[in-house]
Amino acid sequence: MNEKRKVGLRYFLEHIFLKNLALNGDLNKAFEHDDKENSEAFVNLLNSRIDLNSQNKLYYLEKPLSAEADIETLDSKMLKVYKKNIKDTDVMILELPKVEKDLDCSFVAFTKGTNRYFTIEYTSMEDIKQFYPDQDFEPKFKFCEWTKEKHTLYGDIVNNLEEFTHNITSKL
Repeated sequence: MNEKRKVGLRYFLEHIFLKNLALNGDLNKAFEHDDKENSEAFVNLLNSRIDLNSQNKLYYLEKPLSAEADIETLDSKMLKVYKKNIKDTDVMILELPKVEKDLDCSFVAFTKGTNRYFTIEYTSMEDIKQFYPDQDFEPKFKFCEWTKEKHTLYGDIVNNLEEFTHNITSKL
């Protein structure tokens, strides 16, 4: 049975909505625009995939999860869009607003055709601090990849566009 779980908009956007659209190939249409950076056209494409009910709740069904987030529409000011060709693969990178809590992504990227989804995820290290209260742990950013089968954590990364692009290049 599908259980409904309420999640925040940011988590929903980065870890459910965009990921599933990318892995299913539904975002390949985003590569049709000629411009290198057009967040408005991309956000319009995303908004066309949003199903709002009368209470402005966003639903995206994923088995066995049905997620819900409060939203009206996505705003193009929420992200910057970069299109790149890396090793003959079209890649779209989204730069998101400054991270605020664990699991927030600063960047996400997806590929055309191969349907791969990469992220830079933030961790405050709070979970580890509780087991080692006498040690200092700095917050970190992690380079990750999602597939339909799993979430792979590749390791620490410097949180910027160039480093993200470099790490994506190493995985293509």
